[in-house]
This record gives sequence, structure tokens and C-alpha cells, in this order.
Amino acid sequence: MSEILKARVHRGLPPALSFFRDRKGNEVDVVLEAGDGLVAVETKSAQTVASDFFASLEVLAALLGTGRRRPRLRRVVVYGGTERQQRTGVEVLPWSAIDHYTWGD
Repeated sequence: MSEILKARVHRGLPPALSFFRDRKGNEVDVVLEAGDGLVAVETKSAQTVASDFFASLEVLAALLGTGRRRPRLRRVVVYGGTERQQRTGVEVLPWSAIDHYTWGD
């Protein structure tokens, strides 16, 4: 989370970060505003990507709904591996790419 904060501040973006947790215990580690939408970020220390990394991101997306008033949502998983990947609707970034990612729009 601190690396995302630093990457935003160094680009002159507001440092506002929050998180999401519902009553069932689903959590998204970082939620931030980016342009006219949101970026939801899950952070994992594992070096390989597992399917359960995406569950909380899906819960948040479902809660935001599907209508025209729904904010644009980018979903990101930051993990301990080395490969940048694109999964269905989710960007997967290695820790080393945090400072090169566009966190603001």
C-alpha cells in the first residue's frame, strides 16, 4: 500500500487511499479514485497467481452494480512474482511494476 501511495504522490495525484470490507469478511486491500472511476487492488505475497486472488475484487464489482451510474472499475492484483499478466477483467502486476503503473486515470 505504501508503494502505491508513493507512486501516486510522486505523480502529483492525491494520496487518498481506502479499503473495502463487507459484513461477510470480503476485503479489497486498496481502493482509490482514478479519473472518473475506481481502482481496486488486491496485494498478495505469493510468487504464483491463484484463482482465489480475484474473489474479493469480483464481490466489489458486483456490489457496484451494472447500470449507467456505476463507476468505471479497474481491478488489479499485485503479487510477488515477476510476470505481468492480463486475466479476465483483471491486471496482474509484479511488485516491481508498482512505480511504473498508471494509478491515476
